[in-house]
Amino acid sequence: MSFRLLPADISDVPAMVRISKAAFNDDPIVGRIWRDCDKEVQFEHDVRVYEKHMRNRALTGEVFTKVVEEETGKLVAWARWKYPYTLTPEQKREKEVIIERDKPQYPEGTNVRLIHEFLGRLDDLRSKYVDEEKEYYPSTYDV
Repeated sequence: MSFRLLPADISDVPAMVRISKAAFNDDPIVGRIWRDCDKEVQFEHDVRVYEKHMRNRALTGEVFTKVVEEETGKLVAWARWKYPYTLTPEQKREKEVIIERDKPQYPEGTNVRLIHEFLGRLDDLRSKYVDEEKEYYPSTYDV
């Protein structure tokens, strides 16, 4: 069995979300965050979130890659990488508008307090161990 590492694009997002769901299906924290959400509503929410990430990647220093099984063409894994980047003044203004416009809106039933705590802790660890102005790092790996 052979695999290829390729750039991912917006058409890959539904398959990427399915892989994420399978990868974190048994995670106790993720399970508590989304426990009371309708699964289809949550799936559609996650698709929209990653589509936004894909559309805005030039402003966020993100690259998405996928691993595809050569024989079947099936997407079997994906990653989101962050890289150092510098924005022009115009891009900075555009990013500020997008951040304000796209504030997270979670589906009904989301444990918002827990997701904010969880993501905040991840941000704290990233700030402690990663120099985002100088280092490339994997933001997400899902297999």
